[in-house]
Amino acid sequence: MTLVTATVKNKTTVTASTNSVTIGGADATVQLNGSTIGTVASGATGDFPVTQDGSPVGSWNGSAWIIPPDSGGGTLEIGIFSDAGHTTPITTTPAYTEVFIVATPSGFTPDNYLFFFYDGTEPVKIGEQSGGSISWTPTESLTNNSVYAVASDSVSDIKSWDKTAFEVTGDVDAQAFIAAAGITDPTQRAAINTLVFQLKTDSIWSKFHAIYPIVGGTAFSHKFNLINPLDTDAAFRLTFSGGWTHGATGATPNGTNAYADTHLVPATTLSIADFSLGYYSRTNIANGNDIDIAVGNYLGRYSAVMFLRKADDTAGFDSGNASSPNRITAVSQTDSRGMYLASIRATNDRILMKNGSTTLGIDTSPKTNALIDSSIIIGAYNQRDYGSPGLSPVRYSSKETALSSIGEGLTNTEISNYYTAVQAFQTTLSRNV
Repeated sequence: MTLVTATVKNKTTVTASTNSVTIGGADATVQLNGSTIGTVASGATGDFPVTQDGSPVGSWNGSAWIIPPDSGGGTLEIGIFSDAGHTTPITTTPAYTEVFIVATPSGFTPDNYLFFFYDGTEPVKIGEQSGGSISWTPTESLTNNSVYAVASDSVSDIKSWDKTAFEVTGDVDAQAFIAAAGITDPTQRAAINTLVFQLKTDSIWSKFHAIYPIVGGTAFSHKFNLINPLDTDAAFRLTFSGGWTHGATGATPNGTNAYADTHLVPATTLSIADFSLGYYSRTNIANGNDIDIAVGNYLGRYSAVMFLRKADDTAGFDSGNASSPNRITAVSQTDSRGMYLASIRATNDRILMKNGSTTLGIDTSPKTNALIDSSIIIGAYNQRDYGSPGLSPVRYSSKETALSSIGEGLTNTEISNYYTAVQAFQTTLSRNV
């Protein structure tokens, strides 16, 4: 199968007739696959036939002119099924559901089959093999699309192709976030779909109030909460203040006046002795007495606080009550990169973990817990007294975040599963540490 892409210089319109490409516009130079094939005068319409063996051939798919190979007498029929026995044909499936594609030849004996779909920009290979049946688990939604099969026999040099309309419906939560944040990059979209799917598969999706994937590269895309991607404070969208640097690898606070308000108030959203804080850091730095995600008063009471590495190489987690910070402290922390997760599961069950398996500290002593009425912020410490809600950021961090989260308390198994899903997400985006 040949893909012919038309490029038109200057302001034009592109249409398609049955056997040719028609391009209209003002003083346009027309190219096919990078080669100039003609020009169109101002106000005129140019009709450039596309032929094979002297006959018009191909069809327009919205972005490219698709030219099938000469079958040479052989034909091919493609079908998609929900079962490995190929008994139930389907035309749509949810993302992350395995389907089975079958290409059935007639009049020739292929020794190679190529399966692919078109993502709106270019063909995306599903697989290439010697057999005519292949399983496929799509990871992203596809609308108004088709799945293609091309079969060839290297002995007789016969080729044939077929396509079938097929739609993949993405996860509704992933698609809502992608739409809200304006994510168009296919790799980023697939990473988000995979992350949501895995969190649901591991039964931990519902345990989070906010997950900030920090994907898309801009302050706009970085502000959205994956769990509820509405552009409102009530949905816990981030409000960035001060000097932040936003990019493909994450968001970096400047360490002097930068913070992000989550608008999530522990006293109204979290449960006593049942919450978690997460921070994926891409920066290794020991800087003063900085805090990375936190709220609490100046003595650490009513606190929900996590810091990854201070100047004295300590990391810590505070889940304070009305009289004390209830702190877990880990010493000799010489690398602040990675996924940190602090979790309180009961008044006598607190843990600080790194990268899903390294326990930095445990506290099993019975201690009460209290929740403050000011919001948690990222990149600094919101230092407020109980009964006086507001924002008073201090102790600013300079560690780049590639994901942060706030949720219910997670078990050790859930922490491990969460890290695995998050690390796969970061690896897909080529920003894992």
